[in-house]
Amino acid sequence: MDYKELFIFVEGVDDKRFIDTIILPFLDKKGNYSFIKVIEYASLSHHAIRIILNTTTHKATQDYIFVCDMDGITDPNASISKRKEKESEKYGNSLDIKKTFVVKEEIESWYYAGITTTKLTELELPFFQNTETLTKEEFEKMIPKTFISPNDFMVEILKEYVLDEGKEKNASLNYFIGKLETDY
Repeated sequence: MDYKELFIFVEGVDDKRFIDTIILPFLDKKGNYSFIKVIEYASLSHHAIRIILNTTTHKATQDYIFVCDMDGITDPNASISKRKEKESEKYGNSLDIKKTFVVKEEIESWYYAGITTTKLTELELPFFQNTETLTKEEFEKMIPKTFISPNDFMVEILKEYVLDEGKEKNASLNYFIGKLETDY
């Protein structure tokens, strides 16, 4: 295999934890990349992000993925295309919308989607056939009192996370994994 790098841009720490724990092992199994780095873009300036995006675009050995939340799916005018365009404009159109993936509604919906039925029962959590509209606020309201913080709850979820269940319960996660399988 030739040396190849992949940069995965995520908004913040919760997104990074999910990518590090669930997505990186998936990509490592495929073996297409020599080096993968997850970058929390919320802590960087737009200028710094543009520089990284432009650099990876011009190097054959580098590629990137940009992951963002829908942030407003309840708005009747909201769409994935508009969300991608908004992100692209923010970075001076350096961001390729074909490499941009939108989490519906927020990363917490991807976390919840992969909780096993056994774990849902054990923690007395409700079962959802579809987690796409689950917001961060709704997610946090469901956290059992035995957890000190949302972070602790998320870490616990990832210990027994089942990606196949997550894909069944969340179409945006399923789409993302499908694109990783074919394009990355």
